[in-house]
Amino acid sequence: MDRFRWTRGLAAVGLILWLAASAMAETIYRQQGPDGGVIYSDRPDAGAEPLELGPVNTAPAMEPAGPEEAADRGPEQSGAMSYRSLAILTPAGTVANGLAEQWVEVELEPDLQPGHHLVVQVDGEQVATGKEPRLAIGPLARGRRHLAVQVVAGAEVLASAETEVFVYWPGKRRSARSRSGSPPLVPRPGR
Repeated sequence: MDRFRWTRGLAAVGLILWLAASAMAETIYRQQGPDGGVIYSDRPDAGAEPLELGPVNTAPAMEPAGPEEAADRGPEQSGAMSYRSLAILTPAGTVANGLAEQWVEVELEPDLQPGHHLVVQVDGEQVATGKEPRLAIGPLARGRRHLAVQVVAGAEVLASAETEVFVYWPGKRRSARSRSGSPPLVPRPGR
């Protein structure tokens, strides 16, 4: 009885492997659709031409470096050790006029190293990149905004700083006194 189950299980695995291999080896056909668009299919319709597909590009997965390996590289090779501090100086807290050109100013210790650059993100979207500690990011949308600055070398983020600001836009509302036609209140000298 056990031998029969084992044989049946082996046959099922063989069938699954055969079906998978035959599915991968199928031909892909290209044809022009009635609306002029290109259609790709595994079924050869009238006017379809088979495509020659090259091998699939693959690469083995790389193991991430553990803390021991980063320590073995030393501070000059491990970029994370090269910056003691990174802070966003401006904007901070509240931005009164988000429609105006905005700047992000950072303090970095030590100074930016050769081959490294700064990347500024607003709400997770990259808006500026450069090598100076003051970068223009353009106008900001109203409301709460999340700012992040990263020091980047190639694809590696070496340091980062984040802050949250609230952005206002100037309004077009006038005070009730100016709408009434009365002159605005002017403080008297000596009061």
